[in-house]
Amino acid sequence: MDQYRKKYKWILEKGTSEKDKALEKKKEETDDERILDLALIMDLTSSMGPYIEISKDTLKKVIEDTMINYPDLEVRVAFVGYRDFCDTKNIFYIHDFTFDLDHMKETIGKQQAIGGGDSPEDVQGGLRQVLDLSFRENSIKLAYFIADAPCHGSKYHTGHDGNPQGNPHGLVLEELVREFSDREIDLSCYKLTDQTETMFKIMEKSYNEGKYKGDFQFVDLRREVQKAQTDRSMVDAGGLRSSAMKGSYAAQTSSDMLSRMTKHSKRKGW
Repeated sequence: MDQYRKKYKWILEKGTSEKDKALEKKKEETDDERILDLALIMDLTSSMGPYIEISKDTLKKVIEDTMINYPDLEVRVAFVGYRDFCDTKNIFYIHDFTFDLDHMKETIGKQQAIGGGDSPEDVQGGLRQVLDLSFRENSIKLAYFIADAPCHGSKYHTGHDGNPQGNPHGLVLEELVREFSDREIDLSCYKLTDQTETMFKIMEKSYNEGKYKGDFQFVDLRREVQKAQTDRSMVDAGGLRSSAMKGSYAAQTSSDMLSRMTKHSKRKGW
């Protein structure tokens, strides 16, 4: 990320709770530690305006479900929000893993959909920031990715692109996604629009070329988005807030997480 640091500025926060500090001081892990590292990734550009509130609600719901359904796990949550290259002063918002889940819900709730230039966004940069988070070696690792626009690179979409060759700093989407797989980080992608279709297919192929095949999942919400957009009663100044969409988000997210946690628990012998 050296080229990014020379050109862009972003916010980076670390966990400050007593448990965060204690874990940071701890140098070794033991096999009996049961930690879930949950990374949440979201496009924060202005095009996410119609979806921003329900997306934030969904990410907070992921946290709440985790707390309720897995009380025996030590749960840490991280958040990465990304924008685009024109947003030089706030291209990323990064909060590294913390045990303080209430604080993380508040942090997510404060995020705003602003910035962005052309349709594609810096997905590659956002994913790189996720991979650079302080994942624990023995933890269960889950990542949830919400976006309405593709990454830069003409192979990933058919629209206008100010950087048709891809990420100008050399980050390659396929390589990043394979790293998720090689490091056993499950990746769930939320489809909000048709624009991400090609990108997600390429991501799925790349993930399955890595070490842990089959741990890449889609949560397709395009039908719910379209229904909400055709019903004005489901739209307010803050964007889409329909109870139907919230229910769909919650149900699909809970189902996806349950299946993933069951699989990982068996894999680790818990």
